[in-house]
Parts: sequence; C-alpha cells; structure tokens
Amino acid sequence: MTSTPTATLDEAMHTWITVVQLLSAAADRGFAQADTAPAIHSLALGAQLAACGALALVPDNLEVDDGPPQAGEVADLVAAAEGLTRRHPIDAFPVGASGVVVAICDLVREGHREPARTRRR
Repeated sequence: MTSTPTATLDEAMHTWITVVQLLSAAADRGFAQADTAPAIHSLALGAQLAACGALALVPDNLEVDDGPPQAGEVADLVAAAEGLTRRHPIDAFPVGASGVVVAICDLVREGHREPARTRRR
C-alpha cells in the first residue's frame, strides 16, 4: 500500500478548503441575484449543497473562513471550484470527496447550459 506524502495532503486540504470557499461564494452570489435572474437560483442552491458537503469533509481542527472576495459569475465560480479539484488525485482529498466532485461537475454542466427560453429549435 502506498501513502500520500504529508505535504501533498496539506496542499490537497488547502485546495479543498478553497473549493468550499468558491462554492460558498457562488451560492451567495446566486442567491443575491435570484430576484433579477430566477434561473440562477437552482445553480446557487446546488452550489450551497455542494459547499455544505465539501465543508463536512474538512477536519474539525481546521477553520474555514470566507476567503478572499471572488470575482465572476455564479457559473464561473463553480467552474473554478471544479478546476481546483483536478490539481490533486482524488485520494489526496478527504474520504467522500468523490461524491462532492461529481456534484460539482453536474453543477458545471448546469451552469453552462443555455436557458431553455433562448434555445433555438
């Protein structure tokens, strides 16, 4: 059995915390825009659920703050979070991370979908 070096685990956990921060920022931004862009509400809700799932995997002895202000639209923030998950092998992240990563990938797909009302047939 091989083990992941401690430095990699620390880097991976730092990345995971940044994923939580990006997803939380996406949710906050989406909820703030929901009145003027109702279609964004489901993406914001999904980002909040993914953020909660990711946060639940962070050890209790680590603090997670809001992080630096994030620029971008809701879909961009979700895509940035997904991109960060590719920086490390899945087994470097906490146990259970794969389910959160799948949820984030689903959100990326949802966020880049054209709204139904503007699709051409």
